[in-house]
Amino acid sequence: MNKNKIEWEQPIPLVEFKLPPFPVDALPSKVRAYVEAVAEATQTPVDMAGTAALAILATCIQAKYRVQITEDWIEPTNLFTLIVAAPAERKSAIMNFISKPLRIYEDEYNDRHAAEIEKSITQKRALEKKLHITEEKYAKGEAERNEINEIVEELLNFEELTPLRLYLDDVTPERLISVMEEHKGIGSIISAEGGIFDQLSGGMYSTKVNIDALLKGHAGDTIRIDRIGRKSESIQSPALTILLAIQPNVLAGLMNNSKFRGRGLTARFLYSMPASYIGKRRYKTALIPKVAEDQYYSLINNLLDDDCNPTADDPAVITLSGEADKILEGFANELEPKLRTDYAEFSDWAGKLCGAIVRISGILCRSENNGRFKLETEPLEVDGAMMQRAIALGRYYTDHARAAYSLMGADPIIRQCQYVLGVLRNIRQSELSKRDIMRACRAIKKADELQLVLDRMCEYGYLAPISGEVRSGIGRPASPHFLVNPAVFSS
Repeated sequence: MNKNKIEWEQPIPLVEFKLPPFPVDALPSKVRAYVEAVAEATQTPVDMAGTAALAILATCIQAKYRVQITEDWIEPTNLFTLIVAAPAERKSAIMNFISKPLRIYEDEYNDRHAAEIEKSITQKRALEKKLHITEEKYAKGEAERNEINEIVEELLNFEELTPLRLYLDDVTPERLISVMEEHKGIGSIISAEGGIFDQLSGGMYSTKVNIDALLKGHAGDTIRIDRIGRKSESIQSPALTILLAIQPNVLAGLMNNSKFRGRGLTARFLYSMPASYIGKRRYKTALIPKVAEDQYYSLINNLLDDDCNPTADDPAVITLSGEADKILEGFANELEPKLRTDYAEFSDWAGKLCGAIVRISGILCRSENNGRFKLETEPLEVDGAMMQRAIALGRYYTDHARAAYSLMGADPIIRQCQYVLGVLRNIRQSELSKRDIMRACRAIKKADELQLVLDRMCEYGYLAPISGEVRSGIGRPASPHFLVNPAVFSS
């Protein structure tokens, strides 16, 4: 290509996503107004409060309800959600507003039951001390074996009352399992940080941390932990909900961890990547209407108080109406071929989409039936309109997951192109050889690897190869030269 005759066009963006707005009308009626009011008060996209609200609702009903589609297909009602936003996007403010009724409920519950909790702790401590004394007596021949057995059986059958913990923030996987065991297998992680990923990857506490607690907590599979020198822990039907608001660099680390994606952890999250409001936020905003706040708080309290099926070990069942089942079937048939085409780059995530939609439909169904606590009459049922709303949310999260996977580095060539582009902007030279680029981009180790990147950048219009050989030294092979699109420096 003659560098004097080249006519540059605007290059194709390496990553360009027109992400859909959050379908706030799909939320339960007693949640929408509060979510919109919080978004207005904090001057943040409604996506953040809407996604957080879904996770809070899941926290309230997880393990109490499950959704049955067929005899062999049953989904729990817990969710993993991930909000991705840059610093100063007011993530903490959103989390505080949306989770506040959980904190109030937890504090009031623990205050009401403080005496019972302390009595229970004292009784268990006394039993443990009694066992220790009896064991010492038995060793001296002053007690019978059956005395020890009786105390051990009493300890095993003792149901200790512990302070209510509706959710955790900065927690290790080991502590998470212990808290879930204390709360009959239920747990939630709600945090404006992504520290749990550092701990799972071994970055803070250990070089060997497995992620089974999260994987099984999402699916409801039994968690069994046996450690030398510590008591065994077993959770038969765990239910774990996660709500995290993280920065983009944490997102990148999440997908670049081969263990997380290889084990399916990344495929379990619903991703929300809202547009930034920085630079457009107003100083004075409307206050959150008291009626919207009261409705939201009342719903959360009612869901937490819900004793849906107190005599059974299994959670109550939410079913699908015939219309809802037909709508879900149509969506599933639409989705399946796309797993090999449109959604191939994140098929691990898309393959779980129908299950996520079913979970959301159950959450919507229970949340709309605010005053229903006993299922002695007609069971709860997802109707066609609720399933359509759940699918609308599923489509939103699909587009955002596609963006998240791309930005997380699902396409390594695009990621490397972004890296080279950043280097070129710093160098600010209009013409470079391949060897020049190789020296400047030290993160790319192989010439063949760089060539793939340069080919893509030429294809997208960032670079243009110069025809003819240019030798950089006597006897050295020719190094291809490239012109840099001036748009690189102006963008």
